[in-house]
Amino acid sequence: MDAASPYGSSGQTVQSYMDQITQQRAAFEQLGQQTENLYEQMPQDDLISFFDRTKLNGELAGSQWYLNKSGQPFDSGQN
Repeated sequence: MDAASPYGSSGQTVQSYMDQITQQRAAFEQLGQQTENLYEQMPQDDLISFFDRTKLNGELAGSQWYLNKSGQPFDSGQN
């Protein structure tokens, strides 16, 4: 498939979609490194809030919330 060809109805190219996937993968890898012992360190109330947020918005958003709350800002590298 040609990287410059359109992907879907949004007008996004195959290459831009692949770049987006690559950025998301890098964000998940960094998140995994930052949250290696996350569950064990969370107070029970935060753990409940984390799982509620994860159910609604996904694990990335839930983990970002907790890292920011605990003073460990998450930098996904996406600006």
